[in-house]
Amino acid sequence: MEVEAYSAWNPSLLEVSAPFVQDEWLTLTYAKTRALVPHVFHVRIHRLEEGRAVRWSAPEGLAAHLFAADHGLELEDDGELTRVTHSEHFSGLFAPLLVWLLRASVDAGHAGFNEALQDSFGS
Repeated sequence: MEVEAYSAWNPSLLEVSAPFVQDEWLTLTYAKTRALVPHVFHVRIHRLEEGRAVRWSAPEGLAAHLFAADHGLELEDDGELTRVTHSEHFSGLFAPLLVWLLRASVDAGHAGFNEALQDSFGS
């Protein structure tokens, strides 16, 4: 996956520290929303199918029992159109509270992502 082009259709993503490599860790830096600083996430790529899918999660271990996020993109090509499925799943003890607190900024980020994706590739 060409990480250099990723931010062109995901305006929330400011920087990717390394190429996407299966089972490797990297850092994703997202634009600030209501916070005063950008959001930095250390994630592990746990699914990578070139041209089809990428999925990452963070954190692992004991911290994941408090809050964890799983994020993915899947492409389905039917020969005429390509369907993009963008998904996130939050879990852990504090997930309900944090999702509630961050809902507006997450929704705004997703709307920007969807708009940029449509602008880049058409509807």
